[in-house]
Amino acid sequence: MSLSYKLWKIGNGLSQKDIKDVIKLSPDDSLNDGDQPEYINLDFNIKDSAVVSLELRREAISKNKMFFTKKTGGAGGGIYYLYPNLQLKLKENESLKTKLFLLINTMKKSVLCFSEGQNQGLSQAIIDFFENCADDEVLALLDEIKGGYFWLWISVNGQSLPESMPEIWTNWYKTPVSKLKESGVGYDIFTNQEALVGYRPEFKIFSYDQYHDSLNYRVKENLPLSLESAGNIKLAWIYILEKLAFFYKGLEYIIIPHMITDDKNAFQKVLNRLVRANVATKRKPGKLEVLRKEEKKLKRDLEKLKKTRDSKKNINIGQEREISEMDKEYKKTIAEIEVRDTGLITEFKEQIDHLGDLKNSVTLDFIFTAINRTNLSFEVKGAIEDIVPSRLARLVDDMKSIGIEDNITLHSRDRDKAYLQDYFNRDELYFVINKSQKQNKNRILQERLHLSRLMLTDETITMEDLLARFEFHRETDYAHKKRMNNGVKDWINFPENYTRPENKLLEFFRAIKKIKE
Repeated sequence: MSLSYKLWKIGNGLSQKDIKDVIKLSPDDSLNDGDQPEYINLDFNIKDSAVVSLELRREAISKNKMFFTKKTGGAGGGIYYLYPNLQLKLKENESLKTKLFLLINTMKKSVLCFSEGQNQGLSQAIIDFFENCADDEVLALLDEIKGGYFWLWISVNGQSLPESMPEIWTNWYKTPVSKLKESGVGYDIFTNQEALVGYRPEFKIFSYDQYHDSLNYRVKENLPLSLESAGNIKLAWIYILEKLAFFYKGLEYIIIPHMITDDKNAFQKVLNRLVRANVATKRKPGKLEVLRKEEKKLKRDLEKLKKTRDSKKNINIGQEREISEMDKEYKKTIAEIEVRDTGLITEFKEQIDHLGDLKNSVTLDFIFTAINRTNLSFEVKGAIEDIVPSRLARLVDDMKSIGIEDNITLHSRDRDKAYLQDYFNRDELYFVINKSQKQNKNRILQERLHLSRLMLTDETITMEDLLARFEFHRETDYAHKKRMNNGVKDWINFPENYTRPENKLLEFFRAIKKIKE
């Protein structure tokens, strides 16, 4: 099932409120504690569709009269927004005049396109003024305003455009995509209904033949999309960028759900629960950082207390009690870190747990990406598709019962567990030790994807491959140096350190039927 169809289905289930909540920015989110923006308003006095005067005002405005958004289109010098309301953070020598083009672009590509009636005449008057009066003395004042945090906006006759032109938002929502000149009557690929087709979602997600401008003449045959279907896909992608883009230890991926049924209410619940899963995922790194700092402090304090105790001849009962209590707290902190610091597969399972009673009604795609939020394009680095949540849950249960750990770590290890990293993430461990992981992100991702596909799909591994991985781990450490101990191979001196996890891994792969016969 194509990615475009899955996006279309998501977009088909989103409401106008869902999209508004995604594209509308809260100005409070951009402020640090105690910060206040400077207010710069270009107020156009317009009569009979002509600009009579332009005034620069510095009075504050209620945030309820503004509609801040992220960029809604364009790139580089062509960026534009829904409304000409900007939140700007300028460097010390950077002037507001250098950002004027953003207001002009927005007037041309958004306000003029989506306004109605007499508001179109007002919009055109402002555009004409910018084009014919670029040296206006009021606009020149913007060059003197430098450095800081600003609200910069256009108003007409004392009213902000969100106040006087609310139709811009509603019309953009109804028509978020552009029509190609090659469009014509045809049958929509997803609804199979006759309609005007030849709209495109305006972000690169399909193949070269389906998207590239030089082949637009084939749009009706390759991917015939009506306004509604193309809009659904674009709005779904905007929603996913904000709500369903997950991050895990340097990896970026999106989760796309699919339901066989057309129950819109149930699908909306699935989306809402995945959004909650994403919020929980984003909180984990901060909590882990706090716990690791606490662990280091407790370890340092504990060692200091023990050193003081060992330097004295007499036993101090109070000191022994303090050491005992601190040791308990230290072990409790380590245990909490182990629970929170999960491997990728366990992380997937935690995320699908948020689906609750709906987890058996969906399949999920985990698509690893490099997202360009400037032009809404992305590069697919790899994907694990059509994952059944119940299968993932059983896999993690088997890992726990047998003692298999999928987390990748150089911290202390549990001797009773077998670590998948020892056999399937050796390149990543080597890069981490040599501090070259940033230069080898793609190789690390492919290594993780190989293991994830092995665990979560129908892929299998040969016994020869598995034994070769066992041998490599026996022979070489994470830095790819020979494991030797007083001239003797380490695995010969301490065979149980190697055979114990190997046997666990064999048991595990047999239990989940992954060894190719």
